Amino acid sequence: MRWADMSDQYAIEGGHVLAPDFTVREANVLVDREAGEVIEVGPDVTADETLDATNALVMPGLVNAHTHVAMTLLRGHADDKPLDAWLQEDIWPVEAELTPEDIRIGTELGLVEFIKNGITGFADSYFEVGEIAAATEQSGFVPTSVMHLLRLARTTMHRALTPKRAWRSPASSTVQPMVGSPRR
Repeated sequence: MRWADMSDQYAIEGGHVLAPDFTVREANVLVDREAGEVIEVGPDVTADETLDATNALVMPGLVNAHTHVAMTLLRGHADDKPLDAWLQEDIWPVEAELTPEDIRIGTELGLVEFIKNGITGFADSYFEVGEIAAATEQSGFVPTSVMHLLRLARTTMHRALTPKRAWRSPASSTVQPMVGSPRR
């Protein structure tokens, strides 16, 4: 055993483990709680604290590589239209009325959905980045928030970069900002 303090570890037992080579085998998984890292995988791995994964697949968390997490609030809103009409006639007018609190609530709802579906990290590119970062930090997720350099002429470079400077702090270990550009 590599780690002296067993209380910082737990074992996921009885599951089918998805390996990096995409094979699946029955095994137990020893996890370092503090680091959030897998220490060992094998049939005889155990710890004082266990999670029963019988008949379950044990795998790394999923990462949503492109999302606007707060838009969970807009799901189903006029979704039967072509993209351009949907955005210009329905979504952008509603987004113009959203408050920072709305964005925070939408993010919190989205994070609950992420947890329910095994998503443990995400890259977001929505506005009110500070609200998204705060909700995410509180949840313990590990996202990378993306601010687009080109945002339909509504966002200037200064506005895109200001949130990056504002919420990057030594206390923030989970929210890591980066600047990106949208694909067309």
